[in-house]
Formats: sequence, C-alpha cells, structure tokens
Amino acid sequence: MSSVPYFFQTQDIQKSSAAFMLNENFGKFLSDTQNYFDASVTPLKLTGIVTQIASKTLGSWTTTSSSFVNIGGETAVNYTVTGSTILIIGIFSYFATVAACDTLAKISFGSSSGTEIHCFKNTLSDHDQRTVIGLFTSVTAGTYATMVQVELESAGGTINTDGNDSLQIYGLQLG
Repeated sequence: MSSVPYFFQTQDIQKSSAAFMLNENFGKFLSDTQNYFDASVTPLKLTGIVTQIASKTLGSWTTTSSSFVNIGGETAVNYTVTGSTILIIGIFSYFATVAACDTLAKISFGSSSGTEIHCFKNTLSDHDQRTVIGLFTSVTAGTYATMVQVELESAGGTINTDGNDSLQIYGLQLG
C-alpha cells in the first residue's frame, strides 16, 4: 500500500461550516488528483459513496509527545474496505496553551500513513480546525484501524482538546 502526497488545511472556521469546507476542498482535491498519476494510468473515478467512519466530541486531553499519537487520546476506528484506492479525510480541532506551538498531523490507515501536514499555532486557547487527507493505493480488501494522529514538533508546546473540540473521519473507496 502506498500513499499519495496531498493535503490541505483549514483554520479558524466554525464547526458548522466543516461540511461546506469539506465539499469545497474535496471537489478541488478530486480535480487535482490526476496531477499525481502518470498519463498512462487511468484517472480515478468516483465509484463509491463517502462513508462517515467516526464523528466524536473530544474530551479533555493534553500531550507533549514528539511521536505521533491519536488526537484526543481516541482509539482508532475500524474501516472495512473492498476497493484498492482509498481516500480518508480527517477533520479535527484542537487548541494550544503555549504560544508558537508547532504540530504535525496525519491520517493513520492500518500500517500506512498519509502525508503529514504542518500546523503552526501562535494563539492561546483558540480552537482551530484542521483537515488532513490520505490517499492510499494498492490496498487489499480488509479492515483497517483508522485515525487522525498528531505530534508536537517544537519543544515547550502542548496540544490540547476539550469538550469544544471534535473529530470527524470520512472514507471513500475510489477503485
């Protein structure tokens, strides 16, 4: 299984606009997808339905880990796939209690990971929302533990969640 590097991030948006941002950015992602494949490869086609894998309000959680951990301390959720090309979209929110908090985020899908995105936060206690995407190819049918993971990149910072933060994960089987 391999992942194709593609990501985008959103910040300072309200939870209620997450679905709009997902649809707007997802459409752009699909139109850009062909740029990642050789001309001899058949372009991806939308052949599946977007499945909500997880939707949770996160609880009180803090980490200073410099290794990837599940956002909010959540347990990975199982996603059963039958296709060979899988798109996973994770939308999450968090806050920092230390200015200049440098964070990395990614999708964890089985033993593979999507491209890491860099999230820099220089405001205290503001809940920011981020979107991370992983496109996985050559996937064999099965059930995969799926989660958004974060890691602290700068010393002295903290990554936090509370009841004002949420996590949504969506999956789409493209082929």
